[in-house]
Amino acid sequence: MPTNRTSLLCAALVALVPAALHAAPPAYVAIELEARSNLLANDDSGWNLPAGTSFNSISANLDDDDEVAFTAGVVPVDGDLSRSGAGVWFGAH
Repeated sequence: MPTNRTSLLCAALVALVPAALHAAPPAYVAIELEARSNLLANDDSGWNLPAGTSFNSISANLDDDDEVAFTAGVVPVDGDLSRSGAGVWFGAH
């Protein structure tokens, strides 16, 4: 059988949970697209990436200077779409 102290503690925890769930999201000044890949069939080179570059299931890294880096699984070597290798994209603004 729970004591009054245990019941009071449980009631306090139940009352505090909804307040923690309603935290406001951080305010961002601006959202900026750094890089985007696209299929060559779409006749679009993407955004800030060479035509034919692709990436999948990556986690981008963002440093304190707002610079972004991520791995690209397929990057054309010297713009030659018949030769490709892995690469790293790094940039900002």
